[in-house]
Amino acid sequence: MEKPNTNSLADSFTSPIFSSLAVGVGTGAVGIAYGGVAGTILSTPNPLLYPTYSGLQWFCAGTTFFYCRSILLADPKTRQQPLHVVAASGLSGFGAGAVAGTFLRRTAVIPGGVMLGVLAATSQTVLNMNGGSFELNFNEIPLRLQRGIANLMPMQSLSDKEYEELLTSKLLKIEAQISLLDDQIADLREASQQQNSSRRPES
Repeated sequence: MEKPNTNSLADSFTSPIFSSLAVGVGTGAVGIAYGGVAGTILSTPNPLLYPTYSGLQWFCAGTTFFYCRSILLADPKTRQQPLHVVAASGLSGFGAGAVAGTFLRRTAVIPGGVMLGVLAATSQTVLNMNGGSFELNFNEIPLRLQRGIANLMPMQSLSDKEYEELLTSKLLKIEAQISLLDDQIADLREASQQQNSSRRPES
């Protein structure tokens, strides 16, 4: 009976440490940016506290996710099994969500873990179905749904004629506003002249 290789087992726990910390630094930077924007919107009394707290939360969550997933998929044979990869991503997401939930309140640990676990497992399933990469072909979406999505987009593609008509209407509006301003300036000048003439002493 073969003895387990203790060195390889130890390496599977120690080798992902630095890469996990690197991922944590990246997610922490995103958390700091998010905290800065959220702190500005919420007008927190201490503007540095919220970004720091959010960055630490995201750092711990990102590090936990990548470290747990690296350990669970340390065996090359495990990485070749799509179901194992989904399970590893789901468990890692649960751990990351639980860690992130500890920064909020005790009751948020399990819901946060379940939410991120389901999200990670679902995302991994979609990636597996697309051969490990996610590609969305807009032409494969039904035409009615395409129109609905296009209506929700703030920017739409225009033909040359439509673009020319749009610019013409904008120019006409600008010219009308300039004409109104010219009339207002002329009225102000006329009123000023009348006021000055009324103040002159009679000869």
